[in-house]
Amino acid sequence: MSLMGMGDYTYANAFCAKQYAVEADFDGMLFSTADQNLVFNAYYSSLYDGWGGIGLSRMPDRNAAAPSSKQQFSVWADGGANGTETYAVFYDSNSPTEMYPEYLSESGYPTIDLVEPRIVAHLYIANSTWVYNYFTGADSDSFQVKITGSLGGVEKGSITETLVAGKSKLSGWRKVDLSSLGAVDKLVFKAVCDYLADPTYFCVDEIGLLKPDAM
Repeated sequence: MSLMGMGDYTYANAFCAKQYAVEADFDGMLFSTADQNLVFNAYYSSLYDGWGGIGLSRMPDRNAAAPSSKQQFSVWADGGANGTETYAVFYDSNSPTEMYPEYLSESGYPTIDLVEPRIVAHLYIANSTWVYNYFTGADSDSFQVKITGSLGGVEKGSITETLVAGKSKLSGWRKVDLSSLGAVDKLVFKAVCDYLADPTYFCVDEIGLLKPDAM
């Protein structure tokens, strides 16, 4: 797969909405879990040859020493969480352009829909290689991910995870407890950073749901 939007690069082990954009654009469900309980949404624009939302990748890289947009599908880890090969790449393409509504897309904020309301017990989160290398350890460096759960269109609460804070940068995967959000039918992820030029990518894997009889 090639993408021009962030540089003319070809990715051999990445999957995003471009492959499903049989017409000009794509904005909606890209894939689901095998049991179809979780639906992952994505966006693609042929005008910019760019994507947003959620994709899949098998391109770990914790050796690159300099930031590059070519690292947009790479995780700063040895692979997926808990030894998995495939992980999800979340790209918040909306937050940097919130002041320009005409550029926003429904799936630009990475979004997971749950077919039936469930309690999300946890997920694992990691820095993308691009973000890890982009922040150099300045005291002002900051990169967070805000995860908001909702049910029937009503927000239940949110949890914010800090991936970069000054010289401290998350290396590898971290388990995030989401059970305090209660039963939800939607999770929306937003990158929180200080500058429009900051890359807004992060990686997610191993999402765990409580069994219905445990709710």
